[in-house]
Amino acid sequence: MVTLLGHSTGGLIARALAHQKGHSSTIKRIITIATPHLGTPLADRALSLPVRKKLLSKVMRAAGYDLKHRVKFFEKLTPLALKKFNETYPDIDTIAYYSILSAPKASELELVFRFLLMGAGLRFDSVERFDGIIPYESQKWGVLLGNLELDHLAQIGFFRHIISTRRRNVAKLQFDEMISLIASTVKMS
Repeated sequence: MVTLLGHSTGGLIARALAHQKGHSSTIKRIITIATPHLGTPLADRALSLPVRKKLLSKVMRAAGYDLKHRVKFFEKLTPLALKKFNETYPDIDTIAYYSILSAPKASELELVFRFLLMGAGLRFDSVERFDGIIPYESQKWGVLLGNLELDHLAQIGFFRHIISTRRRNVAKLQFDEMISLIASTVKMS
């Protein structure tokens, strides 16, 4: 029996994979980390950014990130698209679903995510907790394994964007805690 682990959109891929012919009988559990099960407002904003903020869109394109070429990706991550996804890929009774939720308070996000949210036109007070990409409330699916305060990059072990040494050390400890949660869940019979 197999455990699928997916971070961010990887969690959606794991859930969809379980519905492919022959796979559900080999999958024991799916663990998702910061997966946008209910979508993300950033996807809606990204779709309208080339029209609403032309200068920012040009700057992003000059930096190698052309939003116009990623439209299909963002369309799949809107709250409306994820509602349809969840109807298409409901839980399978023989598979256990777990999620790890992870997001600091939006006011404590690192600068890279603050700039991203400001550029997208989202106010920090519009969501209480946000990992910089995925709202905290959108991440829950199945049994909750843990609540952490890691941003979207720290969840995959990337800490260089965290300016404060103290906050970087706390993030590393929480990352280790997340790995322990996953390991203990996989070891369950």
